[in-house]
Amino acid sequence: RDIAACACASTNYLAQDRPDIMYTAKEMARWMARPNTLFWEMAKRCGWYILGRPHVVQRFGMQGPVDKITVKVDSDHAGCIRTRRSTTGLAAFHGRHVIKAASTTQTVIALSSGESEFYAIVRSVATALGMRSMAKDFGLEVKIQVQTDSVAGRGMALRLGAGKVRHIDTQWLWVQGSFNRKEATLKKIPGPTNDADLMTVLLDGTKINSVLDQMGFVFAGRRSTLALKAALSGRR
Repeated sequence: RDIAACACASTNYLAQDRPDIMYTAKEMARWMARPNTLFWEMAKRCGWYILGRPHVVQRFGMQGPVDKITVKVDSDHAGCIRTRRSTTGLAAFHGRHVIKAASTTQTVIALSSGESEFYAIVRSVATALGMRSMAKDFGLEVKIQVQTDSVAGRGMALRLGAGKVRHIDTQWLWVQGSFNRKEATLKKIPGPTNDADLMTVLLDGTKINSVLDQMGFVFAGRRSTLALKAALSGRR
């Protein structure tokens, strides 16, 4: 367990600013207390991946004034084969710059893909509202736009009431009021342009490269000259 905790903690530390390993870090953390064969397989594959791509750099290019926070969100319905829980992945942008990315396991077991996408939309709006409040502290007024590739999830979020999906707890329906009051807007986007896919499912190398490029991340071939260097002395 000590080795499992060390591997999981190290991966979580790196994942704070590396969207390409966020999903794996989240899955490893779920089974850290009782590591199983699946955990060790994930740890091994993630370790080989990091060894091959040790450094990732986020580039912040020049851009004009931005008055909108855009949150791309995605979900994989019943992606966990053991618990059948879904994962919410989101990427929040201020213009072209990613200011937050996250991968979390949903607490509710969704009965359909549309329902899991709806829960993901709720999470994204809650995150965006917190960002808007923080921006207001800095004297900035920003709008909120949530982008999803799910037609069913978008329909559930834009209507008022549970509709035919009556088993959804009322605690999730507050997001409908946010869209109804125009506190946020919800836009449908094509699946290939949804960067949140990277924090939702496991992707192949080509897809990872494509999504990271869209998010403004690049792989660095060597250690940065500005990085801190640890000095080992012979003193005891």
